[in-house]
Amino acid sequence: MFTTPQRPETDTGAALVGAPPAYGLTLQLPSQWDLTVDRLCELGELNDGYRFELTAEGQLVVSPPPKPRHNWVGNRVQRQIDRWTVSSGGVAWGDSIGYQLPDGSFLIP
Repeated sequence: MFTTPQRPETDTGAALVGAPPAYGLTLQLPSQWDLTVDRLCELGELNDGYRFELTAEGQLVVSPPPKPRHNWVGNRVQRQIDRWTVSSGGVAWGDSIGYQLPDGSFLIP
């Protein structure tokens, strides 16, 4: 298992506490930042290509854009799911939509 040591706080007050950059970053944010889902969505719009998630503990998770193969495989799977749901009267969403969960987290599959 790959782990990284916790880095010290930066001058912005955010500390890196998560996975290595290849898999995303988890930042512990100061409580006074009050990052809401609306602000999280705005952050995503300003930084196109990156994925931002907010955990129930108030941590910001930043993931790099997917690589081409990931996108290709995801599209193939999505097409199959979409065909099945349309034929049975349902709706299917892609892997880039965010969900707000009852515990307050905002996650992207």
